[in-house]
Amino acid sequence: MKRFIIRRLLAAVPVLLGVLLLTFALSRVLPDDFAARRGGEHASAEMLADLRWAHGLDKPLFVEWDRLFAGNFAAAFDSQFFAHCRRLFTLDFGRSWSALRPVSHMLLEGLGPSLAITVPVMLASVAISLVLGILAVFVWRTSWDRWLLGACTLNMSIPGVALILTAQYFVAFEWGWAPVHGWAGGRGLVLPVVLGVLIGLGADVRFCRAVLLKEMREDFMRTALAKGVGGWRLCAVHALRPALGPLLARWLPRLPFLLTGALFLERIFGIPGLGGMMADAIAARDFPVINVMTFIAAMLHLFGQSLADVLSAWMEPRIRIS
Repeated sequence: MKRFIIRRLLAAVPVLLGVLLLTFALSRVLPDDFAARRGGEHASAEMLADLRWAHGLDKPLFVEWDRLFAGNFAAAFDSQFFAHCRRLFTLDFGRSWSALRPVSHMLLEGLGPSLAITVPVMLASVAISLVLGILAVFVWRTSWDRWLLGACTLNMSIPGVALILTAQYFVAFEWGWAPVHGWAGGRGLVLPVVLGVLIGLGADVRFCRAVLLKEMREDFMRTALAKGVGGWRLCAVHALRPALGPLLARWLPRLPFLLTGALFLERIFGIPGLGGMMADAIAARDFPVINVMTFIAAMLHLFGQSLADVLSAWMEPRIRIS
């Protein structure tokens, strides 16, 4: 088991480095001169040079080859890319180019509103999809099963943005059951959380149903039936344990959703969370914020994927030799 965990952690390293390289390359390849944008039309050459120096944009992109060949390794690797990696790994996120504030302060301010939406959405989505998936196994090949599959298909067919805008108009604007816009604390979270659960619920229920039905056809389930095990215990205990592997592999990599998944909800309802901050940063080409958010999302995704692999291997030893 230890070897399996080490292999999974080592496999995550090149992926993380690739994310760092890709985000850095995109921030430098795009035709955007931050110094010229910040200095304005009438900025002098000295002012532009000072701005590039203050933000480290005067350094080479990756390696200064002349100093490298001369043996001056410290100066050779004093580049924008290695400074970018050093800041992220030491949690020195720098300052926002548009807001002119420390990115860490912006993250802390937006973390609370984002988690207030995404944590209930994630927990409720997992619980409801699991319960409905188990229920679908009990009513398999009945009219209730067909109605449930039809509802799931309808849910998957409705675009998330259309569902959000329709609910906002009728529930909030026409009927006045919830705030239309703005951060209103607990009362203002009910509608965004409900909508966040509904978006994607159909796909999760169908996936749970398919995984549980597959386990119900296995030989060990026939043995359990022959021994008199049936009903709720057969599905919720005997079938659920081997099904947890693929279910965890589907749900745990969604951990970045805790920070970035509520982007549409936050923008449409005016909630000052991290999703809205990320959208503003993309619109303003605020690369310090974009790089930090991408790095954190990649870390959470790799952690969730690795945790899902480890838990699946713990529950199913055959996975460890794959």
